[in-house]
Amino acid sequence: MGTKSLSQNSGLHIKPCTSIHTFHMKYSIDIIYLNKNDEIVGLTEDLKPGKIGKKFTETQSVIELPSGTLKRTSLSVGNKVAFGGLND
Repeated sequence: MGTKSLSQNSGLHIKPCTSIHTFHMKYSIDIIYLNKNDEIVGLTEDLKPGKIGKKFTETQSVIELPSGTLKRTSLSVGNKVAFGGLND
C-alpha cells in the first residue's frame, strides 16, 4: 500500500498474515499463501486493486509478488519455499 509498483524480481513476505487485500493499491499482485512449514497452500494470480484475496485455512504468511510472476514459475500447491539467508 502506498507504493506505485512492486519492482520486478522483488516480493514482500508478510508474517504473520492469514489474508490480504489490495485496498488503496494502484497495481495488481500475485500472491503465494504459506502454512507454518512454509509450504504453499494457495496461489492467486493478478489480484486487482480494491479486492480481497482468497482465504486458505492453513495460511500463516503470504508473499506478495509483481503481477505476472507466477506465470513465469512452476510453483504449485505443496511446494516448499526456502528463505535463504533471511531471519524470521
